[in-house]
Amino acid sequence: MPKLPFKHTTMKHFIFCSLILLALSSNAQKVYVEIGKSITTFDYKTTGGESLDNLTGGNTNRISLGTRIPLFNTDLHFTFEALYHEYAAQGSNPILGNFYSWDFINTGANIGFDFEFLKPSVSFNVQQGFSFVVKAAIAGEFLVMGTQNINNQINSLKDAPEFDRPFIFARGGVGVNYYFDPKHIISINYTMGKSFLVGDYKNQEQLKLFSHSFSLGLCVNLAPDKTNVR
Repeated sequence: MPKLPFKHTTMKHFIFCSLILLALSSNAQKVYVEIGKSITTFDYKTTGGESLDNLTGGNTNRISLGTRIPLFNTDLHFTFEALYHEYAAQGSNPILGNFYSWDFINTGANIGFDFEFLKPSVSFNVQQGFSFVVKAAIAGEFLVMGTQNINNQINSLKDAPEFDRPFIFARGGVGVNYYFDPKHIISINYTMGKSFLVGDYKNQEQLKLFSHSFSLGLCVNLAPDKTNVR
């Protein structure tokens, strides 16, 4: 599968711009970064409603930078993420002798909520131990760049009709946090996402994505709990 041009430059610009946005967010109580891998399944249908068989998803990169804002002084948080997500898939039709693949990059945003439970208590500004998180979010993603390869004929996805609209995702997941102290937290996360179509796609090509993502995260609490509890 051909590599996309300027992939690393795009990633660097995304990270730099997202860090600026987070630094300017005066309401952010917690900021975090997550880096991980995604496995995505493609559900593609032609204008005649026929599905492409033998599509195999690729193992791609995912980076998110976000904020967590506690609501009502509880462990329920409003979350906002800036997202960089790579996607890849390939397949073939042995009968017709066709080979096809996609390789593309999306950026977008997740907006949602998470709830943290069994969080370790704070004792004289010391907080160590595990907690658990459940998450739900709605996301919008837009194509940044991508290529389509059909029998070694490579075309840009910028002109493909199934990529000229945003991808809308419903996402849910779970995570495990470990508190080194009240201010620094690492996490391991699993997220499942499914895109759905918005608008009229009658007699048009359709593409839906199903993703499974695993990531490692680092969170910094800008307003740690300093309650002294024995």
